[in-house]
Amino acid sequence: MRHAFRLLLVLVLFAAKLFACPAGYESPESLVRHARLIVQVEVLSVKEAPLPPGANISPPNEDYGRSSGQARVRIIEVIKGECTVREFTLIGGPYHTCAPYLMYHAFNVGKKLVLVLETPLPKDVKMVAITWRNRLMDQSVVQVRELMEKARVGWKRAVDRHRRAVTDEMAQAEMIQAELIKNPEYKIPSKTSFGVLSCLAVLWNDPDHLPVETPEEPANPDGYSNSFFGSFYASKGAYITAYASRAALPAGLREVFPKRNGFGYTPPPEAIHFNERILKTVLEDELFVPPALTADILKNPKLKAMWDRT
Repeated sequence: MRHAFRLLLVLVLFAAKLFACPAGYESPESLVRHARLIVQVEVLSVKEAPLPPGANISPPNEDYGRSSGQARVRIIEVIKGECTVREFTLIGGPYHTCAPYLMYHAFNVGKKLVLVLETPLPKDVKMVAITWRNRLMDQSVVQVRELMEKARVGWKRAVDRHRRAVTDEMAQAEMIQAELIKNPEYKIPSKTSFGVLSCLAVLWNDPDHLPVETPEEPANPDGYSNSFFGSFYASKGAYITAYASRAALPAGLREVFPKRNGFGYTPPPEAIHFNERILKTVLEDELFVPPALTADILKNPKLKAMWDRT
């Protein structure tokens, strides 16, 4: 048993270093958790997708989906959120990838797909361009609803975990959340601790009650307006799919919450102690790790080094 838990720790510490191309990838679970709009669409017609000027063209006879990369689609079911749009042009790329050539989603007439968006579609949208590949999913409506239920369960489990591990910080976070709900302009104290802010982020990630956000402006698509992906389609008035922000926060909270995954960010010293308390609860309450072994794991220098960078 002891060796099994040590192996688990090694996997946790080093799994992040073992990955394939991550460009533009988001798991279905993550997409559904952060989505404000999920619709099922049916492909009505297919044609060749436009090629952004100056883009690298694929080798002969290898168009990587571009010959059938544009489709006319009809929304047949709104799975999550609200949408008044019924038909629009859907362009399946080029999406961000590590591949040496432009990659497109290849459409087939009659095929049903699920489109997952972090923000609602504008009412007058005519064209949607997929620049992040996993925004289109092959899952059925039933499978998507199962993912939504897993997201709900996961969020409730995270809230419960924080209430047990960091009780005081969670209580303060819930009071601040109540103030923000009553008054969106409420100013969170600038000296609010890292722990309280982290608890607030957990509370606000309720997949069924995400803060309302306005769709991206066509002139500034998904933060990549300088790339030919965004600029080319923005010039055509297209709605550009965005990379999930991972932290759906109200404006009042975004102003004070640090960009914990941003370049150059150094977590405050209290972050290490906060993370230790969360991990201790996971190990002992959820994985039933003996307290003595939990103490050994928390003392591991590689674990502390990892927390110094996150």
